[in-house]
Amino acid sequence: MTFDEILGQDKIKQNLIRAIKNKKFSHAYILNGESGMGKTDIAEAFAAALLCESGTGEACGQCATCKKIFHHNHPDVITLEPETEHGKLRPIKVDEVRERIVGDVMIRPYESEYKIYIVKSAEFLNADSQNAILKTIEEPPDYAVILLLCGNIDGMIQTIRSRCVTLNLTPLPRSVIEEKLRAEYALDGERAHIIAAYAVGNLGKARKMAEDEDFSELSADTIEIAKSIPEYNDAEVIAEANRVVSDYNGRLPDVLDLLEVWYRDVLLYKTTGGSDGLMLSDLSYNIRQQALSAPFGGLGDISDAIGVAKRRIAGNVSKQSAMEQLFFTIRDNTAS
Repeated sequence: MTFDEILGQDKIKQNLIRAIKNKKFSHAYILNGESGMGKTDIAEAFAAALLCESGTGEACGQCATCKKIFHHNHPDVITLEPETEHGKLRPIKVDEVRERIVGDVMIRPYESEYKIYIVKSAEFLNADSQNAILKTIEEPPDYAVILLLCGNIDGMIQTIRSRCVTLNLTPLPRSVIEEKLRAEYALDGERAHIIAAYAVGNLGKARKMAEDEDFSELSADTIEIAKSIPEYNDAEVIAEANRVVSDYNGRLPDVLDLLEVWYRDVLLYKTTGGSDGLMLSDLSYNIRQQALSAPFGGLGDISDAIGVAKRRIAGNVSKQSAMEQLFFTIRDNTAS
């Protein structure tokens, strides 16, 4: 995929194209953004633009080099990513980093002027792995470019962060996602609107939702949780957390995203006193009820708690504990 084919992220694309054309690009970048926002597409578009045989600073998409990159078989574009064990991503081990990057970078490019290393889910580089790659980032050969793709930049050690150019991906406008969903999946306007609202600017998530036959059930259940939790006692909060972890073990990030949309709307209603701008406008009555009972500070605590739960689950901390803590925070800050 070339830069022209990537939706949004215009500032990042323009900066990278300009850097390539002026030959003032960095030898180390961090692309930071949640899964589904297009980090891999941008990394591959950058690699193609840098190595393209046209030499224009932008990928033609047609030359042999571009085709090899987009088919993932170019010898000078090396990808490293964590493997999955028992349904979880495992840390990228230091031996893998030493073999695939630290050792390999000493070998000059085979076909092109540069060698590009794309590290996916770079926050899964453990401390030893990050320290192993640090020297290469500090003193790279002239032909080496390292792209660290991460969903949570807090997982990267400060010494690496300080030596990389960080590019933070931004959400797409909801209207852009709606239009794309209608074009790709022939969705009616209402369903495209709902999915775009829940996707919160993330096209990758929106596509998964559009393809997911169980999404409607998941979203309805999650909203019912948000509506009911204020009335739960302690035992019911724990039981609900246990049920959600059991029913949606592999989909807890989706549950958290849905809750995030709900409480963003609650905060918006409380702030403005009206339903204009609500993502879930068809649920404005229920949103209004919670907005009236929840304090501003409490809604801020809920937002923070959702972020904490996301990080804990991504970090393979106890899912039961993470969801219990979140649900208690929601209950304690919305109970009437």
